[in-house]
Amino acid sequence: MINENSTKAEVLEAVNNIGSLLKYASEKLRNDKEVVLAAVKKNGDALRYASDELRGDREVVLAAVWQSAYALPFASDEVIAEMGRCLAEHMAKYPECEIIEEMVACWGDSMEYDDQDDATDHADLFSWRKK
Repeated sequence: MINENSTKAEVLEAVNNIGSLLKYASEKLRNDKEVVLAAVKKNGDALRYASDELRGDREVVLAAVWQSAYALPFASDEVIAEMGRCLAEHMAKYPECEIIEEMVACWGDSMEYDDQDDATDHADLFSWRKK
């Protein structure tokens, strides 16, 4: 088991097996990109334990969301907005793309829209708050 006093090597070994163990790492290691990437690649939801800075890092967030779409609510608002814009552009360009519909359905389970009238507006696709 790891704790606040665990070394980087110990934490890396732990999160490479069970990503969610990141929550027991020191604040310094929860801000270490190598450690956090290892954790989210194993368990995307470990993004919730990353530092605010790394929850705003596109590479870290993409690795987390690739592993689990349910990690998205733990990303920074800026990254979420950027992903929403990209997704909206892709949906406008390729409306028949089934994978986009599947992603939206998957993320929809964890979304709470600020305004129900905006729920169908692609530009506001990610106008929801972290629960």
